[in-house]
Amino acid sequence: MRYLGKNSISSFLKAVCNIAWYITLMLGGLLFLGMVFFTIYGPKIIPHIVKDCSFQTHGLEIFFDWAVVTVQPLPRSAIVAVFGSALCFLAITLFVIYQLRKILTHLVQEEPFVKENVLRVRKIGTILVGGAFFQSIVEYMIGCFITQHIIIQGAKLVPKFELNLQTVVAGLAVLVLAEILKQGTEIKEDQNLTI
Repeated sequence: MRYLGKNSISSFLKAVCNIAWYITLMLGGLLFLGMVFFTIYGPKIIPHIVKDCSFQTHGLEIFFDWAVVTVQPLPRSAIVAVFGSALCFLAITLFVIYQLRKILTHLVQEEPFVKENVLRVRKIGTILVGGAFFQSIVEYMIGCFITQHIIIQGAKLVPKFELNLQTVVAGLAVLVLAEILKQGTEIKEDQNLTI
């Protein structure tokens, strides 16, 4: 099983990243169209859509007696903020996929130890750590929004700030890998100079 070069795992992963790139672009376009649609028509139709929904969490599905639920009219600015944050997450995803595509291009060319890869891996690690904090802030703001606009008799909704520690640890691990890759790149450059 080959890891580098043509017809290797790297070339397969590059093809997967290319597909993911175009799918994410299409999702971004659909999300933008959804933002425009719901900004125009959302304040009228979202309360009716919410009335027909149930909620799921890990291992639990929640059903409400919608007779005791009050959904207040949603301001357009809130709709834009929710869709805008989703577009930001898609932009972050596109950024990571782009960096992976470039790294995999070097792996297919059998050149893993180049400075560009070190910078790209470092960017991915940084964006994972920063993205985890951004995600936590956005989820907390959405929780605050929900508590202001959805009222359930007999239930208390409390927004909760929770940091995605798995993503932070993954980002830190990627940053460590970037430093290891940097050391390997420096050793390779030293070997090339001595030849």
